[in-house]
Amino acid sequence: MTRASMRRVALLHLLETADPGLQLAFLASPTVRAEGCLLREAIRPILAVAVRLEAEAWPALESFVTAEDADPQARAAALQWLSERLPRERLVPLLESPAVRKSAVLLRPAVEQLARLGRMPRAEHFGLLLPTSSPAEAASIAQLLGELGEVRAETSLVDLLAHKDPAVQLAATNSLGKVGSVRVVEPLLALARSAGRIASTELSRAAEASARAIQARLGDVAPGRLSLSEVAAPAGALSVAREEGSVSLADRQADEAEAAAPPQP
Repeated sequence: MTRASMRRVALLHLLETADPGLQLAFLASPTVRAEGCLLREAIRPILAVAVRLEAEAWPALESFVTAEDADPQARAAALQWLSERLPRERLVPLLESPAVRKSAVLLRPAVEQLARLGRMPRAEHFGLLLPTSSPAEAASIAQLLGELGEVRAETSLVDLLAHKDPAVQLAATNSLGKVGSVRVVEPLLALARSAGRIASTELSRAAEASARAIQARLGDVAPGRLSLSEVAAPAGALSVAREEGSVSLADRQADEAEAAAPPQP
């Protein structure tokens, strides 16, 4: 057995058998934090001990979750444990902390918890639109917002359509098909046209499909009756096949604009 292996075995034994308070104190040790595999093995027994301490264990675990030098998987396990116990006023700042949003491993569970608490993850919290945000993080959150059905995410998702990374654009496009309103149909069709010009077939088709999904949710438009034959046309108009006595989307918008205009003298 190598010296490093012996040290890991000794540390693991100590972590599993020490006094509960001492076990939590070990989480603050740089030596322990440097042992990623060890932490992943030991975090579950430590959390089991923390159940007995409850609120007394919160500060040490909160500090561990925000320790960027610690193993992210172990931090995620501690975050999950705290998410089930901390009061809302204490949990939300932890979920929105910079140390959490910088970790791709912690970011997704943090957003899930915030959504359960009814808090829309804002771009300024998670850096979805910031240059320092990695494409993987932005794509992951964009996808998650669609899965969660977060209609309040529409504006942020529309902004992500202009992201420089195609994977982020694709994730935002697919999510808009699930949560977007009719007002995002035009941006989606514009993306479909531009993606088609640069030979991004997958993105172009996804944008068209999301536009169809949104249009199908309109009360007076039957699913499958959206025509995107004009996507490639310069005007990029949206055409809805009409049934007898029905009004197309373009006609309705024109009527609404005419009704809103001031009367002519």
